[in-house]
Amino acid sequence: QSFQATRIQLMKVTKFILTRAVVFFVLLFSLSFYLIDYVLINERIIIRTLNDNMPSHLHGLILLSEKGEQAKVSKQHKQEYVNYYELVTRYMPHLAEAHGMLGFSYHHVGKIKEAKASLQKARVLNPHFFWFQYNLGVMHYRQGDYKKAVDVLSTARQLKPEIIVMVMKQSVVYRRVFLGATN
Repeated sequence: QSFQATRIQLMKVTKFILTRAVVFFVLLFSLSFYLIDYVLINERIIIRTLNDNMPSHLHGLILLSEKGEQAKVSKQHKQEYVNYYELVTRYMPHLAEAHGMLGFSYHHVGKIKEAKASLQKARVLNPHFFWFQYNLGVMHYRQGDYKKAVDVLSTARQLKPEIIVMVMKQSVVYRRVFLGATN
């Protein structure tokens, strides 16, 4: 009889554990959908935020890239570019081209230290892109730091042109700025 009582007790414990396990897995399964939805919702919020804060036009960036300091781009527009690319790099810190554009924008509002830091970050994220190297090298040169300028520009010179074109064609950031593409 004690064997029978032990067996009944064991069955009750097993039933209790299995019931709790099923409840646990149902909750875990439900929670996983919530987490997946959270990630998707968060991504949508980020995209909406970036789209809502995009500068009114990106034509000034093209003028700055073509004419440099002679470009007639207002301080307000230059600051809009800085604000926008700060936001992009905050939400998408893995995008080398966003850091590069932030460095370019910082440069044109006179924030050279920040420009160099952003371009350096872009170089780390994508060491194969010529313009990050070139722009940083030119900044070092203009500040009289010729050794750093030579090091960075030497690296830029060794890069393959076909990679530069490939990066620009695949980059959403560059397509928006230089081609006016929206996707």
